[in-house]
Amino acid sequence: MHSAYQTELEVVATYESAMTVAGPTAQALIAPLLDDHRRHLSALGDASARTAVFAPTSSHDLAAAERSSASALTKQASAAADGGTTALIASIAASHQAHHERLTEKPFRW
Repeated sequence: MHSAYQTELEVVATYESAMTVAGPTAQALIAPLLDDHRRHLSALGDASARTAVFAPTSSHDLAAAERSSASALTKQASAAADGGTTALIASIAASHQAHHERLTEKPFRW
């Protein structure tokens, strides 16, 4: 199973890839979400990990990545060793779910 850090690293890489293909309007809309994920990565600690980059071509692809990562993080939170870690990972999972919902709203579609 991936670690929460690895899961978050993959989402950051996905967003960074999206920023290279999205137009200026979409970039402005997804940049704050990318910033959220970078903060999550920082909160999870400094770990070294490699990740494959998924290149999304639409907001639908980003929404799917958010939904998938929210599910993975929820499972990771339930398996965490202590309450503080559980709370942190569950909070990040909730953020991913909120991002999924925002990405499926009309203004975020591209």
